[in-house]
Amino acid sequence: MPLNYLLVLSSILKTHRNMKKTLIAAVLLAGLATSGMAQEKANRVQARHGGQFEKGRNRIESPEQQARQATDRLDKQLSLTDKQKSEVYKINLDRSKNMAVAREKAQKQRLQQLKKMESERADNDKKLNRVLNSEQQAKYASLKKSRADKFRDRKGRSEKNQRNVARRDSGNRGRVAVRPGK
Repeated sequence: MPLNYLLVLSSILKTHRNMKKTLIAAVLLAGLATSGMAQEKANRVQARHGGQFEKGRNRIESPEQQARQATDRLDKQLSLTDKQKSEVYKINLDRSKNMAVAREKAQKQRLQQLKKMESERADNDKKLNRVLNSEQQAKYASLKKSRADKFRDRKGRSEKNQRNVARRDSGNRGRVAVRPGK
């Protein structure tokens, strides 16, 4: 009798090892398939944006390049003549240059506004510290630090949520989600 149990046990163990190997192989295969699909999607996105892809955003280097792409897109859609293409390119180039100047100006204004707000915040802290005693100053500094940490955590969660929403929405393009009422 014990010999039969040993034979059954050994066959079960062999089957278990084979199942384990099969399971590992299946998991590896699924991982490879998933990474292949992700790479394929990244390649489609990159191709859609003219082969330019940097950190998840299409990046166009110059106004000339922007104008050329816009003109080519209109040419495909409207079958422009050569004369029309050259005029459309000039219009698009002028717009792209104006937009580049406007973006640069807006960036400078944002930086100036941030510097102004930071100096006002520093002035406010100096005024408050003149009024507070040393114990209150320490407690105030601790409160500021905890608020900054809380804001940093909330900002990180917010960015993660935005990525999740964008990922979820990108898969639902063209479909309407119907949710049952509560």
